[in-house]
Amino acid sequence: MRRVLLSCVAAATLAMVSAALRVAPGRAMRCMCATPRRKQDSRHLTLPALVSVVSGIGFGAYVPITCLTRASTVFVLGRILGLDPTLVVGVRRHGSDLAAHAWIESDHIMVPMQDVGQYTRLWSTA
Repeated sequence: MRRVLLSCVAAATLAMVSAALRVAPGRAMRCMCATPRRKQDSRHLTLPALVSVVSGIGFGAYVPITCLTRASTVFVLGRILGLDPTLVVGVRRHGSDLAAHAWIESDHIMVPMQDVGQYTRLWSTA
């Protein structure tokens, strides 16, 4: 039951974060960073479990879900639920182009969303 409720809240948050990042990305990032962190009261929820729930949500072609959208959703929900996530954006050279990726860290441990070993840390909420 908790996982179903968390999935519903995560889906709603994901939709709001996605819309905010498309309309006003700078303002959305500032608001997310200002999300107050609650005291940890969710003993049974871990950051990897939250990543798993958010990663399992898909809206198909209706809402484009990027790594920044997923990581931002985990960041906001993690802060609200009393966890201590850090949102990180990194870049890597891909041939002559640059590729960017966003992921979540907790206590300097990367929460696996994708292999981020090749990315250079560019920005974080820490």
